[in-house]
Amino acid sequence: MALWHGARFWARSPPGDGRDGIARALGPVPLAPAPGALIGVEHEYRVLDGDGAPVDFRTLIHTLPIDGLRIDPGDTNAYRLRSGLVLTADDAEAELATPPIATGRGFASEAEAWSARGRRALERLLPAAYRLDGFSTHINVAMPDELVDEVAVRYLRSFGLALAWLLESPHSLGIYVRPRPGRLELCGDFVDGERLAECVAFAVGSARACAAVIDGRLPASAIPPGLAANILPGLERYGHRLHRHLAFEFDAYTDPRSSEFPLADGSGQTISGAEVLRRAWNSARWQLGRELSRPMRRTFEAIVLGERRLGVEGLRRMDEVQRRRPPRADAAEGAIVRARQRPGFAVRAMHATWAWTIFEIRSPTRAVSLTVPRETLGCFLERLDRGALDHEIRAELQRPANGSVLSTLPDSAVPRFYDEVESPSAIVPDERGPMSAVALAGAEARAGKSAASGELLAGTGVALPGSIAPARAGKAWRVVPPPRVPVPPRSRVQPPGPVPRAPEHTPLPA
Repeated sequence: MALWHGARFWARSPPGDGRDGIARALGPVPLAPAPGALIGVEHEYRVLDGDGAPVDFRTLIHTLPIDGLRIDPGDTNAYRLRSGLVLTADDAEAELATPPIATGRGFASEAEAWSARGRRALERLLPAAYRLDGFSTHINVAMPDELVDEVAVRYLRSFGLALAWLLESPHSLGIYVRPRPGRLELCGDFVDGERLAECVAFAVGSARACAAVIDGRLPASAIPPGLAANILPGLERYGHRLHRHLAFEFDAYTDPRSSEFPLADGSGQTISGAEVLRRAWNSARWQLGRELSRPMRRTFEAIVLGERRLGVEGLRRMDEVQRRRPPRADAAEGAIVRARQRPGFAVRAMHATWAWTIFEIRSPTRAVSLTVPRETLGCFLERLDRGALDHEIRAELQRPANGSVLSTLPDSAVPRFYDEVESPSAIVPDERGPMSAVALAGAEARAGKSAASGELLAGTGVALPGSIAPARAGKAWRVVPPPRVPVPPRSRVQPPGPVPRAPEHTPLPA
């Protein structure tokens, strides 16, 4: 489930045709969030039946008693819950996404609490015989579109190893870094509890540091030096991956602190893993400042000094000792689930992404659509509920229709009335297709296997079918999965055998 479909690219004044009263009532729309100003977490779970066999969640989700709305134009499986969480099926796995969380003091613990709340909500929905098995974690950090591509590559070379060592388990294969509309997506093994909070904090601080170097606010020396890593294209979505074996042609997860890693500057010099970790932490720490709690600061210092284990060194999975937290207050993103009745008109949400919500406002004589960007959603709902917007809405309902149509992405950046919505999917930004469509086919051929065979790519444990198609309307293009067969509980475990050599590829810029 994409967290926020794009961002506010500019503050934009609506045309003065009488329909801008609602925008004036709500105040100016903020500009795009700064790097790292918002954070969100997506967790994927394998759903297991009473015998421990995996269940395709797509066959189960719509049979559950879910109290929510299916109004996301980019994902017909997604339910917006009253809490503000989103529950969907990502292929065969269940997926829970937190609402975007504003960073500030305590944001990492807040992300952890939202994720724990989501898991408990899904456990209550499932039949008694079913249970959840953590599958993957996706940490999303707000990033302007003009920076996100360069940040993704720089991030992998400077911070990728440190994040992988924190986020991954001893049996994981590697991380993905994906440039997405308005955000940087960092993907790895499943983590929750305190370890999730640590990974979220590091992700925000390190992403901010990368962005500051790229836009000139920091010198390149302020972040770890780039490594001469063999960066491979993403498999299912556009992006890059850092494979534990293929990145350096040796296992980067075994003895990570003592291993030496080559620098990308062509000098032939190397840097120890311990030094990579130290520099990465220092860069992230300075970006986080007072947002980093003292206990978490001490935890990271213990990790850097080797007094506390990294994830790849065998840190215990936190989902085995699930922490209990008090319930969180609902987010504004969940308040749209409730329909509202005001004197003379009714309001209900018709379509929603994290970036905007389209409401239908209906009176006995007329209906109009109202688009509300995420930044003003809380203000809109609060003023709607206390009647502060009744005058503007009644005035619009009394005007004759003028044929206005909501049809483009920039139009969604400002609160405004429309007579109709051309197509909600037209105002969801396009996702780029996977980089791997051609590159992986070439790598398969060089490895002596057909790209259409569905066999394993150079021993990575990833099966590649031969065709590519969009899995959901408005979502990223995905490699069509091979037929599913029973898999062991840890499906991301490296299969036995010799460490494979990296396939030839076109290197990315240092």
